[in-house]
Amino acid sequence: MYCTDDPLSIGVWTIPEMGYYGMTKELAEKEGYTVVEGTATFDQCLRGRVFAPEGLLKLVCDASDGTVLGVHLIGKEAAEMVHYGMALVKAKTSIFEILGTVYTAVTFHELFKEAALNANSNMDFGVEWQEIFNSLQAECSVDFSMEYLKEKFDAIDEDGSGELDEQELRALFDSMGRKVSKRIIANLMRLSDLDGNGTIDFEEFSHIFAQVGCFEETAN
Repeated sequence: MYCTDDPLSIGVWTIPEMGYYGMTKELAEKEGYTVVEGTATFDQCLRGRVFAPEGLLKLVCDASDGTVLGVHLIGKEAAEMVHYGMALVKAKTSIFEILGTVYTAVTFHELFKEAALNANSNMDFGVEWQEIFNSLQAECSVDFSMEYLKEKFDAIDEDGSGELDEQELRALFDSMGRKVSKRIIANLMRLSDLDGNGTIDFEEFSHIFAQVGCFEETAN
């Protein structure tokens, strides 16, 4: 059971040890979150490979921003490490902050970074998107309607293909009064262009703006 008022970290001194704090995937989804999980087996860190390869650490994360909602462990020292997991949840730490943390070697805590890497790979917009989002948020001082965004998109899409290349995408931002660097535009294209055709369509573009928070996808 998860107590939302004053949750406790739980340690169970069995063999192997167990520990958990925060939400499970099922509870987080019940609370309205879209969830991704990140897992790491104990043999993914040097200490685990040498001393205790059997074990698992799992992070339950908010898929929208990577915030850690729950930590679950089974394996050696799980009942000790859960307190670090509790600190991550209480501080609303994101997996991106974990990925930017240098952990002391050789420790089991390196597993938190491995689990964060796995969670990142399961997100639609992982760590490589964060600089792009930060840049766009800095330039997004007003909310745009979807109609406005589509109007600007279509005006730049002169051939009516429904897709923009890198140069057209830069022109689109310029037309909206948003000066985005060439490097950010290039990275946005690289990450969005999943089929490798060198273009981005409106659905992909609007989804990015919705993620940034510049407009409501359901706006009328």
